Amino acid sequence: MSEANRREFLRTSGALLGGIAVGTQVTAATRTDRFVVQTKGKRTPSDLDIVHEMSGVKFVVVEGTESAVEDSKAVKDYAADIEVELDAPDANDDVPAFDESDYEGQPGDFLQWDKDDLGVPTAHETTEGEDTRVAVIDSGVLETHPDLAGPLDLELSRNFTDDGGDHNPVEGDDHGTHVAGIVAADNGGGVGVNGTAPKTDLVDCRVFSGPTASFADILAAVVYSANVDADVANLSLGAYPIPRQ
Repeated sequence: MSEANRREFLRTSGALLGGIAVGTQVTAATRTDRFVVQTKGKRTPSDLDIVHEMSGVKFVVVEGTESAVEDSKAVKDYAADIEVELDAPDANDDVPAFDESDYEGQPGDFLQWDKDDLGVPTAHETTEGEDTRVAVIDSGVLETHPDLAGPLDLELSRNFTDDGGDHNPVEGDDHGTHVAGIVAADNGGGVGVNGTAPKTDLVDCRVFSGPTASFADILAAVVYSANVDADVANLSLGAYPIPRQ
């Protein structure tokens, strides 16, 4: 990624982050111990506990008291981190049951009407995403999934939360794996499905710990994606409701 494209990536991502709310039913809370800090020039606030250093932009994420942030001579401006918790929607009991055993051991691409509608099979005659990199900023990608073990870049994948785990999702949280499959599933073993770019280099940036994510962690993941030369960062996190015009 060129420096000009990198700056555009960060500028656009920053604007989009202002509208992120993660899903349709969200509870938001302002943290009193965590802040996104704009620094003065290249100075780093050594008197604060730094959670995320974001190379290439004049921001860091810190933990501490608000008074300590205000007193730091390296801080130009700051804002409290916002933590959001997703309330899962009610299940639709009217959906017909799906018997997975009917398709066990069979290729699943015939079920992918969405890829047909988008013309993906035709696009694959030209490219399958070679020499590209896509970051999925979400709830984590299961590295043992047979359709994703090939595309997933384990060296670059990261956990941006403070829960002490790795990039893999918290048990039962499969949204990020689902999104990654739409992007880059490679029909592992011939019995899975195909993504839009099965030969891309997939970078997993986990920002959810269970149902909870923080604005600061998402911001850090976006900057990281730019710094590892991602061509695309996917944030399927929802947005604040937009009124109909």
